[in-house]
Amino acid sequence: MYLYLPVDLCSWAITNKFVPPFQLYVHLKGRCSGKMKINREELKTIAKELSLKSEKTVQNNLNKLIEKNWVGYNDESGIYFIRGLDLMRKEIVSKFRVAARFDTADILKFKAFIAGAFIGNLANWQRRKKRATERNFGRSKQIARQSSGYFPVSTVAMAKILNISVSTAFILRELAREAGYIYVKKNLKPIPVKARYIKHFKKANEDIANRVIKYRGQLHLRESDLIQAGIYFKSRKKIETY
Repeated sequence: MYLYLPVDLCSWAITNKFVPPFQLYVHLKGRCSGKMKINREELKTIAKELSLKSEKTVQNNLNKLIEKNWVGYNDESGIYFIRGLDLMRKEIVSKFRVAARFDTADILKFKAFIAGAFIGNLANWQRRKKRATERNFGRSKQIARQSSGYFPVSTVAMAKILNISVSTAFILRELAREAGYIYVKKNLKPIPVKARYIKHFKKANEDIANRVIKYRGQLHLRESDLIQAGIYFKSRKKIETY
């Protein structure tokens, strides 16, 4: 089953450390039509499906979903109601309509997916911006389509947007890359200086010294890695946020 998850919601979950409850929400969404009973045996089954240590962890995440009103619960009937994604978009005041297609069969890769959705959308945003610029300058659509699908996405920028550490941003990027949700290329800019002069060059350019490397007998400046999305995106319908 495929679900289109708003990219804003993915980034919000990362920033607010809400990834495990979000994963549970998506899993439940993929298992039922919108409502279900969850007894102790069901909790054990879900824990196993999500590779969690115990049903207590599932219950804790379920409680967090109820607190956020992503899931409703009727005490009398014992039925849980899995809310729609548009309600979540209203909750976080979603500004963008871009959503990423997620295969619920890959639920164990969920953290990698939402990281890939966020990163891939950053790369796609640059692609859209480039195409718009090319058209404004009179270049044909055919030429625009032939442009590289790889665009620079800095882990420092990721960390700033998501309000996380740079090391955490790098870990998330690697999870997404290993799962095939993004593709990464090194981005090296040649410096017209032979490799044997690296010490002198770094000393004279201390502001970029940590980004200078040797490559094929020449110095290169290591720029932000280039990213291409490995996820399918589409626009969701516009919703009212009042």
